[in-house]
Amino acid sequence: MSKENLVINAEVCDSRQMKEEVYEGYKRIIINAEVLIASPRSREILNRLGAVINSEAIVDVAEDEIVESRISNGKEVISKGSKPQNKVILLANGKVTIEPGTEDVMEQYVYMLINGSLYCPRSMKGYTDKMLINGTTVLYPEDAVILDSKFVMDKFFPLRVKESEKYFIDKKLIIEDAVDADKLVEKNVRFETPCVVMRESKVEKLAGLFDISTKINVIPEDMTFVKGDTELNDALFDKCGSRLYVDGDLTVSTEFARLDKLEKLTVTGTLTVRESMYLEMKHVDIDAGEVEYLFEGKNIVNSAKAKVDRALLMANEKGVRVMNCAMLSIDKDVEPKLICDRLQIKNCAKVSCTEEQESAVHAVSKNVAMIGSNKPGGDGEESGGIMGMMGSVFDVVKQVANTSMINAEKHIM
Repeated sequence: MSKENLVINAEVCDSRQMKEEVYEGYKRIIINAEVLIASPRSREILNRLGAVINSEAIVDVAEDEIVESRISNGKEVISKGSKPQNKVILLANGKVTIEPGTEDVMEQYVYMLINGSLYCPRSMKGYTDKMLINGTTVLYPEDAVILDSKFVMDKFFPLRVKESEKYFIDKKLIIEDAVDADKLVEKNVRFETPCVVMRESKVEKLAGLFDISTKINVIPEDMTFVKGDTELNDALFDKCGSRLYVDGDLTVSTEFARLDKLEKLTVTGTLTVRESMYLEMKHVDIDAGEVEYLFEGKNIVNSAKAKVDRALLMANEKGVRVMNCAMLSIDKDVEPKLICDRLQIKNCAKVSCTEEQESAVHAVSKNVAMIGSNKPGGDGEESGGIMGMMGSVFDVVKQVANTSMINAEKHIM
């Protein structure tokens, strides 16, 4: 007796060789795959069988073409000596770097699904047409050496660089005070980067090493440079003084007792401070990318799935903040006014709510990919889009005893 349901969970599923008679006995076929390899014939069969397909990408390949599917976890470098013998579909979970002069290698790649960042030479941008990139794409000049995306130049750098070399930094270059500017100029090096941070005394000598489009963040001579995110507390004040240039985010500790001694704060990122303390800082010369008041309510962070109901909000007078959660559902009994008064949502992929709650949810959300309505009479669980479809599919599967399930990295139907 055929199984009533078939569920295939795979990173890569190849359906090109499937035979309809093998699968027509199943009541329901569900394919969950990052990449589904298909042919016109297999697409027709899957359509006739009513298969449910949840896939990042469906790639069409001729049935008689030999194609290898490869899964890479970690850094992947495509170099001149890495040409595969057969055509390849690559699923990369991590950073992918394409080196210059690898056009013949890239011709062997039928498709790439990249869950991470891609570094690609500018002259080879056309190859990104056969890629799905769930991350950032960086196009770099072929004649440059790639350094870290946020590169800190120390005093040894001018001694190690090659003369007349060009360097590419994707995000930001920080030049430490100990760097000998004269030696760097002598090497005749060039830099391509959107932003450079350096001491005011070095600007006149080093500005010519950068393109006119590069933003120069100047550190005044009378300020102490602090690299990266940090907290302003008594210990930092004792070490760095009252005039701080912070390249990153700065949080003012609620225990910090020297507010009256502060003179100047430059923060390239976000300054986070208790509201009452910020009001006491009117004498401070503040230049910040953004100012946020310190949240003192309940935090729900880094959760795959979270739920907010009326009882939770009523129990937390100072509010509830949900951050870095994949899916958040809001109970239908929560009034829109209560959402506006006591809820904050940041960096979440999907928020499910009723239609009546939607405008309030939009008002309190920041960096949320999708805000969707629950079905009328629902209990607050997501029901729309791909995630909703998958949820309903798996609800059906759980209710059926006769289910055949295949779990594999690669599966050939």
